[in-house]
Amino acid sequence: MREILGVKMYNVKEVTEILGVTTQTVRLYIKQRKLKAVRIGKPWFISEEAIKFYITGGLSGSEETGLENNKKSVPTKKEK
Repeated sequence: MREILGVKMYNVKEVTEILGVTTQTVRLYIKQRKLKAVRIGKPWFISEEAIKFYITGGLSGSEETGLENNKKSVPTKKEK
């Protein structure tokens, strides 16, 4: 982890450990724009904020806390 201008930045290998996926998967997520990254020189760097955004599916902290209240029930086979 490096701190660049006050922002925690992780390289691809570090992100693989955080997410529990392969380097190939992280690079694919970057290519598909599922994971926001910036290239500084040759390596890719992913901010802590981008990792949190990916993990939470784009929910902010306030939306996460109210998630239980907004769940919609999914009908079971018997209810259909």
